[in-house]
Amino acid sequence: MKKAFTAPDWEVVRADEETSPDSITTQVIGRIVESDLIVADLTDHNPNVFYELAVAHGYQKPVIHLMQEGQKVPFDVVDQRVIFYDLSDPESVDKARSGLAKSAAWLDENPNQSRNPLSAYGQFSVISSASGGGERGEAVAEAIDQLSRQVARIDARMRNGAPVGFSKKTRLSDLQARHLFLTRRRKELLHSDHGEDVEDELTAIIREIEAVEAEMEHFGIRFIGE
Repeated sequence: MKKAFTAPDWEVVRADEETSPDSITTQVIGRIVESDLIVADLTDHNPNVFYELAVAHGYQKPVIHLMQEGQKVPFDVVDQRVIFYDLSDPESVDKARSGLAKSAAWLDENPNQSRNPLSAYGQFSVISSASGGGERGEAVAEAIDQLSRQVARIDARMRNGAPVGFSKKTRLSDLQARHLFLTRRRKELLHSDHGEDVEDELTAIIREIEAVEAEMEHFGIRFIGE
């Protein structure tokens, strides 16, 4: 990342490189709010990363998503573009570095154009500033606190080996909706101009369709052909 975002245009700060004695969570949230760009590595589905990602999405911060090759994009962010990398493959690393730089350039040239799962619900910052720290600001703080608690519960269940699941009916419904979205998006990409960014997104979409279909087969639904 530091090679993709070079000085003097960028100052790259990693959350685990902070030296302040303050709360780690406070430091990270502060950095998210103050930063011009967030790069989130979703590798291994770290619950803390998803908590921080939700804060970034809530504040409508521009975010670039990364993930190690061979891992599955989480369901809730599958429609977000993800740059994949393989640290054991120099060509993959170079491609990811190039992808980071191109994404950052696009975000810089197209402010307020990026979308995420929380875009339709407005910005936490707008609500907070409009309320002057009153009831609405308190509601935002409470929502973030509840999100933090939920992530902590999920993390604890994962560490204890307990399944973090949904009802079969709900999960199947979600999978079917996601499959419909992905196949439509694949069709759009296949009929568009095939630049490098389109090829990368198409590869990610196809990979996710395969993963969704594999999971749906556990519910007795099989896909034959296109």
